[in-house]
Amino acid sequence: MLGMGMTLTFDDLRGAFATPTELIIGFVLQYSVMPLSGYYVSMLLSLPSYYDVGLILVAYCPGVHATGLLISTLQAVLLPVLGGALLNNYFQSQVKFVSPLMPPIAVETVAVLCGNAIAQRASAILTFS
Repeated sequence: MLGMGMTLTFDDLRGAFATPTELIIGFVLQYSVMPLSGYYVSMLLSLPSYYDVGLILVAYCPGVHATGLLISTLQAVLLPVLGGALLNNYFQSQVKFVSPLMPPIAVETVAVLCGNAIAQRASAILTFS
């Protein structure tokens, strides 16, 4: 999120916040259409109930990875994006230097976090039948 924020300017943010209706619609759709889509796909595929739940949760995850709570969303999304925009506004030369490095760092960070979560549950995953 910080890397994405570093690509934004204050004008970009003003433009986004000038149209709050679109932001609200996106938020509502993320937390309604995505889980419902997961539900309908699971019904279409006639999956067992434990797979149904998993598919619905995964469909919900794009919004949930940040969180289901407003405070966590602010901490995980809004603050890093605004922080990146501030960095871009006041430290443009440094941001231009590190910007090409941000996508690989983000990918590596996600891989490490996912790998850590899987490693912590390795025995449960291996014994699941």
